[in-house]
Amino acid sequence: MTETRVRDYTPEVVRRFFENYHEFMTHVQTGDPSHVEVWVDINDAFTDAELLAQERLFLTNYYIEYMTIEEMATLHGYTRRGIESVIRRTLVKITNKLSDQYYDIKDVRLRTK
Repeated sequence: MTETRVRDYTPEVVRRFFENYHEFMTHVQTGDPSHVEVWVDINDAFTDAELLAQERLFLTNYYIEYMTIEEMATLHGYTRRGIESVIRRTLVKITNKLSDQYYDIKDVRLRTK
């Protein structure tokens, strides 16, 4: 049986999901079908992407806990560029699980603030 997705997932769509995670979850909790569908897809991809513990942590720090790259670099002992690279790589892994297209970290832009 072939899985069909209703939505076209791109790195930008996945990034926006994480950028608006808290607001998005309020819609999921009220049972909005369109939000639940996206949440299920992205959550499944998040699980299936076989992310490293560091990748999960950095994604959570940046998008869910609203830490800045500078705060993360200080906390984890990485350079700004290293943190950005891990976050981009993580978003690409998730997106590639959701899409028939192959994306690269060059296709991912992080929030500006």
